[in-house]
Amino acid sequence: MKRYYIFLIIIQSTIFYSVNGQIIDDFSDGNFTDNPTWSGDSLYFMVNPNDQLQLNAPSIAGKSYLSTPNAIIDNAEWNFYVNLDFNPSSSNYVDIYLVSDVGNLTGLVYGYFVRIGNTQGEVSLYKQSWDKASSIKIIDGIDGRIAFNLVELNVKVTKSSGNNWELLVDTGLTQDFISEGTVVDGTNFFSRYFGIFCKYTSTRSNKFFFDNLSIEGDAYLDIKGPEIDSLIVLSDSSLMIYYNEFLHSSIAANLDNYFVNNGIGNPYHIDLQYDTIAILNFREKFNDAIENQISIHSIEDLFGNSLDNFVMSFTYQAPYIIAFGDIIITEIMADPTPGVDLPEYEYLEIHHPHNEIFNLSNIRFIVGNDTTNVPDLIIEPKEFIILSQYIAVEQFESFGRTIKIANWPTLNNRGEAISLLNQNDGLIFSIEYDDSW
Repeated sequence: MKRYYIFLIIIQSTIFYSVNGQIIDDFSDGNFTDNPTWSGDSLYFMVNPNDQLQLNAPSIAGKSYLSTPNAIIDNAEWNFYVNLDFNPSSSNYVDIYLVSDVGNLTGLVYGYFVRIGNTQGEVSLYKQSWDKASSIKIIDGIDGRIAFNLVELNVKVTKSSGNNWELLVDTGLTQDFISEGTVVDGTNFFSRYFGIFCKYTSTRSNKFFFDNLSIEGDAYLDIKGPEIDSLIVLSDSSLMIYYNEFLHSSIAANLDNYFVNNGIGNPYHIDLQYDTIAILNFREKFNDAIENQISIHSIEDLFGNSLDNFVMSFTYQAPYIIAFGDIIITEIMADPTPGVDLPEYEYLEIHHPHNEIFNLSNIRFIVGNDTTNVPDLIIEPKEFIILSQYIAVEQFESFGRTIKIANWPTLNNRGEAISLLNQNDGLIFSIEYDDSW
């Protein structure tokens, strides 16, 4: 017998996106492909003879989802029925995505979901702002609430325009809801989809049932165009632009929407990351210490608002090339055995005698015929740093800052030349020691 606990069905066909901002689906039309349209792992779901949406996946452990468009998020109320024909666990549970910015619930999502199950046998509300591992429980439901071999419940979630959430459950199917808690959270402020995500083992792959979905409320109304939070000059031919909201990806990645003066022109490639960061790559190089202007237009957010005729200045500063005498070698330990108050390992000590901060990432370290690189590290003004092999680092740390050198070049006891070169093969420092020292 089909239960109608959430609302009264007046007609057989499913109502979807009614004029007052409401979504209803009771699956009485016998399908989930039309009015409303659910998409995702559609081959692994069906509408059963009881007019319920049912997981019907192969008998192997897996994850399956369905989602349907939904923009409701403010002054909102979500109602739905869930039946799990097993005792939920960390291997068998369902996440009901009330809010999601994308339809694919298996990837990167910004939204909120109700988890029914997990090890505590609870119903809880989570916030997700990246991958699943980033999810944070923001309403911790009562432990053991659904720790039964058969779980049936109605769930209600409300959210005010002031971002006040409340999670309620009705395990008796009497419409007598009990609050699991409240929270204030407005991190993810708009929605594009509602969805169902099932995690299951091989013996539970057809034991998830859903019905009587009702969502009502208001969509987030965005009438303001995107803005640029910051612009970073990455190199002499690339820029990184941070936007303050999600963008229409195909438009944000349109080469014609960006132009730099001084003969630079349009980028030849754009890498759009997370739909909020655009990395622009240009064929022409920016001149050192010359102010440029980038013009940006027709960039749209997900609501169709645009950023037009925006102009921003930037200047490329060529990195300082470490020069002769900027770094010097102050100690050489080529023959550490027998040790005298020092660990029995070879080392060099380098010193920065000036007042600037240097990054040594492009410095090459040459000993005789052997060459290796100094790792990416910052050396402060007047600082001394010990360079040695990996196994010696812990031994030397009591004497000062110690950095491991990969492929440590053995120092000849009888003496040889040691040089430091910059990225342009320019000499920074050179010395030739011998065993008489």
